[in-house]
Amino acid sequence: MAPRRPLLALLVMLAACRTSEPAHSEAQPKPEPEPPRDEASREQLVQVSALRLDEPARRALANQLGPDSAVARAEAVLAVDYKIAAGWHIYWKNPGDSGLPTRIEIEGATAGPVVYPAPEPFTSPGGLRSFGWKGRTTLFVPLARDPGEGLRLTSRHLACRESCIPGRSEHGVPAGQTRGLDEGIRAIVERVPRPLPAWLRAQWSDLELELTASDEATGRVIGFFPYASEPAMLEDESRDDRRLALRYRMSPSPDAPPPGQGVVHWSDARGDAFFELALPWPSTQATSPP
Repeated sequence: MAPRRPLLALLVMLAACRTSEPAHSEAQPKPEPEPPRDEASREQLVQVSALRLDEPARRALANQLGPDSAVARAEAVLAVDYKIAAGWHIYWKNPGDSGLPTRIEIEGATAGPVVYPAPEPFTSPGGLRSFGWKGRTTLFVPLARDPGEGLRLTSRHLACRESCIPGRSEHGVPAGQTRGLDEGIRAIVERVPRPLPAWLRAQWSDLELELTASDEATGRVIGFFPYASEPAMLEDESRDDRRLALRYRMSPSPDAPPPGQGVVHWSDARGDAFFELALPWPSTQATSPP
């Protein structure tokens, strides 16, 4: 019987070694972090704040948009600032193939149309193309009359990375505090689309809109950000360095399309510039062939 004892001791030692092995190997990949579920963490994804522009900053924005703009006629302009967490983005007025537009509502004053700086394009792994901002951006809201106290705003936005989190933020706008034309706000004002210059000539042919740079223009067309427009739907877009062609389809609807076709991204030796393409639409009775 004595020879069996060393074998029994060896079996006990092997069993102890197996039970002491770690449950997970270090080589196993770590799970991806889940999107934040609590309200406080969601607010950290997109931090929203608002101040009035001071007079030099308001004038700079008015000069960008022109003397007939709502900003030029406004008594005050709100700068609504968005700080967006790294890796996330929010959406432009036309989100593109996916997403939801960023919206601002004002209580306590009569507000004009929100002024959106030109967006950046985003392409998802599935090939969907969307438009928005990452890092930081500012939207501008002209006020016909400034009430001083009692001004409140509500922002609604959608923050996306691999997943998307809706956000809603309410703020009072403090009276007597303004934001000046610092480097950050100056760069964002430069991205606000200007009226189309005379050297970019645009004309309709049925439901095709062609934009052509004149001979004296230097630079090229980089891209185009279309507005969401129904019943006019953008069917096709083509461009080369000095020409942009947009073909639309008009669906039957009693409503006229909203004004404007989109934003042209132009680049030359001075840098990037953004222009609003906003021609009157052709008669809604002109429809594309069946």
